[in-house]
Amino acid sequence: MNDIIGALFIFSNVIYWSLYIVIGKKILKKYSAELVTSYTVIFGTLLMIPTAILWGNLSEITNLNLSYWISILYLGILGSFVGFFCGITG
Repeated sequence: MNDIIGALFIFSNVIYWSLYIVIGKKILKKYSAELVTSYTVIFGTLLMIPTAILWGNLSEITNLNLSYWISILYLGILGSFVGFFCGITG
């Protein structure tokens, strides 16, 4: 059963990424790539908070040390923002 759920998550990710690219190209005609990417990352972060609360992982964030926060910022800036920015402008 877990394999099916995982496959559905992957499939839905492909669908949502495709929609993001198609809709994003239309939005770029009106707004800058930086603005579109910023809102995408902020909106995605806000959507992850309820999931963390439901799974009970939100309290673990308060126990993270500085090296973890640096890693999170690195992944957030380079892995997410730069990746989305290149994807939407490329």
